[in-house]
Amino acid sequence: MYETRYSKEWRKDYIWPKEDVHLWRHLNKEKYGRTVPQTVTDISDKRGVIIQAGGACGIYADYYSKTFGKVWTFEPDPDNFHCLKENTKNVIAFSCALGKELGKVTMHNDRKNFGATHVVKEDGPTRVLTIDSMSVYPDVIHLDVEGYETNILKGATDTIKKCSPILVLETVDEKYVVGELGYTYIKKIGADSIFKRLSVT
Repeated sequence: MYETRYSKEWRKDYIWPKEDVHLWRHLNKEKYGRTVPQTVTDISDKRGVIIQAGGACGIYADYYSKTFGKVWTFEPDPDNFHCLKENTKNVIAFSCALGKELGKVTMHNDRKNFGATHVVKEDGPTRVLTIDSMSVYPDVIHLDVEGYETNILKGATDTIKKCSPILVLETVDEKYVVGELGYTYIKKIGADSIFKRLSVT
């Protein structure tokens, strides 16, 4: 079910689902893989706590564990979560999804692309937490959750008001992020857009 793969891009071995081909190839693209977390780290004035979801097999969480004080990572797929736990140290890992309210959802996983795990129904076996339901004060929130980013942000409004974390988002509802949360677009790196809250009221 799992195998050890050596990544030239990340220069180490990782435990990975045997069936997956797409996520592994995607994260090892030259000028993409390491560049995303490197850029996030470089632009972060504070490097205390980062929330990262989806955790996938732990490559980003592993990198962030070396550059941030604490990493909270969330991954609902059991196979991905197994690999994440094997591939990381000093990471606070949750085997669940994040969303706008506490509850449960149904997830779909493409077995050849373990990075495409996504919510298909607002009911089901997978537990959902909200960022606001936890005692965490992030300097960065990095979300790559296949279109579920806005739902997670809506479950983090109190945290965002208190902490004004940098937001790193794969799928962006700019009307919500800029218009309602008061963030400013900074730059795009790979598939992710980076936003900062430049003025806090």
